[in-house]
Amino acid sequence: MNKELITELDDTATALTQVVSSFEPQAFNTAPFPGSWTPAQVADHILKSLSGIPEIIYGKTKSTQRVPNEKEEGIKSLFLNFDIKMQSPEFILPENKTYDKSRLLKALQTVFAKIKDVIQMNDPEATCLGFEFPGFGYLTVYEWGRFAVYHTQRHIHQLKNIRQKLINGN
Repeated sequence: MNKELITELDDTATALTQVVSSFEPQAFNTAPFPGSWTPAQVADHILKSLSGIPEIIYGKTKSTQRVPNEKEEGIKSLFLNFDIKMQSPEFILPENKTYDKSRLLKALQTVFAKIKDVIQMNDPEATCLGFEFPGFGYLTVYEWGRFAVYHTQRHIHQLKNIRQKLINGN
């Protein structure tokens, strides 16, 4: 269970790095249409949403009284449903500023490395009590890893769409 998750975290981090790297410097901070996030803002949102995971996993936990991956399918079907538009909580909204692509890429790589480390060093079946995930409640260490994968994959899809719009101009 954990080995597969670590592989998927690696693959997702690599895919994210590739798509973020694919933006030309001027396009990285350009919105494809009014009201849209820039590629840089999407990357910052991903960073903000993942940055708290290591602390949650290292925080207070308890023995899980359910199947430890019970919420995985719900998390997957929510975040990989590209037909719905989601509203981000305010604390993970990106700032409206110009971002440095290399700094953001380095920060994203660092946060993925930290998530992998904490997952490998903690019981994947433990329930994390540091944050109650909206709509799902408390997640296990394993489910937090799955959230990191599916949430990032959602935004990789978004970044690819933004890139196409910036290239095609529509």
